[in-house]
Amino acid sequence: MKEFDYRKVAWLFIEEGIKEELVEDFVKFENDFVFVNELYSYLKDKNNDLFRIYSKRLNKEILNVKFDKIDIKEDISRRRQKNKEFKKRSRKKNKIKQKAKLKACKIAKDRRDDNIKRKEQYEEVEKQIRKHYRL
Repeated sequence: MKEFDYRKVAWLFIEEGIKEELVEDFVKFENDFVFVNELYSYLKDKNNDLFRIYSKRLNKEILNVKFDKIDIKEDISRRRQKNKEFKKRSRKKNKIKQKAKLKACKIAKDRRDDNIKRKEQYEEVEKQIRKHYRL
């Protein structure tokens, strides 16, 4: 299926003399089928000659030319998706950092506890030696 560019078609009609506000109203539609139908019905109501000319031109633009698609909603959704992925990655990284921090704290605490135990053992041995030699 060919790409559809609302802006290109809108400017085509603006150049042909339709008021810019009306074209902007048509550009707001989400999909090209509704856009084209609304535009056709507007032109049909206005003037049959206009309708014939513009509908042929519009069909030619849609069917024969492949435009670069400018779809703002798609761009926004893509950005949101990237943002979500970035947040997921950063949450994962933060979790990993937090786990590492907790592990480091636990290791440090264990070392402190070991040092305290060793110190107590040294003191105990020292007391026993003093007691034995009555120093």
